[in-house]
Amino acid sequence: MRKKIILTATTDLSYDQRMQRIAETLSTEYEVTLIGRLKKESIAFSENLPYKVVRLQTLFESGKGFYMIYNMRLFFYLIFKKADIITATDLDTLPACFLASRVKSVILGFDAHEWFTELPELINRPRIRNIWLKIERWFVPGADLAYTVNHSIANLYKSTFVKTFSVVRNMPLRNLHARVEPESNLRSAKIILYQGALNVGRGLESMITSMDQLHGFELHLAGEGDLSENLRKQVVSNQYPDRVVFHGYLLPEKLKQLTAKAWIGINLLENKSLNYYYSLANKFFDYVQAGIPQITMKFPEYELLNQENEVAILLDDLSVPGIVDAVNIVNVSSHYDKLKQNCYVASDKWCWENESKVLLKTYQQQFTQ
Repeated sequence: MRKKIILTATTDLSYDQRMQRIAETLSTEYEVTLIGRLKKESIAFSENLPYKVVRLQTLFESGKGFYMIYNMRLFFYLIFKKADIITATDLDTLPACFLASRVKSVILGFDAHEWFTELPELINRPRIRNIWLKIERWFVPGADLAYTVNHSIANLYKSTFVKTFSVVRNMPLRNLHARVEPESNLRSAKIILYQGALNVGRGLESMITSMDQLHGFELHLAGEGDLSENLRKQVVSNQYPDRVVFHGYLLPEKLKQLTAKAWIGINLLENKSLNYYYSLANKFFDYVQAGIPQITMKFPEYELLNQENEVAILLDDLSVPGIVDAVNIVNVSSHYDKLKQNCYVASDKWCWENESKVLLKTYQQQFTQ
């Protein structure tokens, strides 16, 4: 019989490409169940997946009530299901997974998508952050299997908990169609694309302000978040709503189509938390796979990758003049073509086909010890 793995998250799995890729990869060797949340706007999953999908609903959409009820529901689900490994994604589901793994005497996995306790949303909320710090301190050392998204965060966890983390970077599948010229070349305006959460610290306010000086460009935002309403108001007040487009949440295939049309991708972050400073966002690799140059921050992980293959303009600090200058530099045809060709070279290496081997090895080691 194949070993059973249960993967848990608090995300709406319809839009969580990393969890979908992990579940599909592991299902090539194991029986996999992927658990996430059910929201009012959640859409149905395909019935032809190689893994099982379970979606839990709660009375609350956010806050302490949501996390408490979700972990309670998750715990009672887990203790009645057979599993050889139960894996928590970030700290969100770790309490339930830890307790269930101990009750059932099974392997506990921990998949850290970020340095959770250093999220900017927590930095200025010491009481809430202290709760998460305690959860981290109590439960992370109990993980038998642990992996994260980059070497910087792996080293931070190792120095904090004396625990080795494998590194499974959040890369997309190889895009074999990326060399088709983007539709932006045929448009009157070139698309600057941001994909991801519209949250604090993402440089979105500065990017919108910079559009006043970036004539001939459109800014497209794919995602929603805490700043969604304020950003829409900012666009209206700046009086160029026709050049800033909000797409909302997009399914992976729709997002891929939009990315293919873009001229430049952006991955802007304020240096206001360790989680951001040591980040390695999936959008960085999505832009590479689409063959589009990007503007990102001169943070450790991005700097190392750009030294390996120059695919981006790196900003020392986030400012409107810096953004405008970077866009104009990228837009010079000779420089643009160079970065684009480098994306094609890097896309052969920076893809899920390579990272998935590390993921499988990490799980296989637990079953061969």
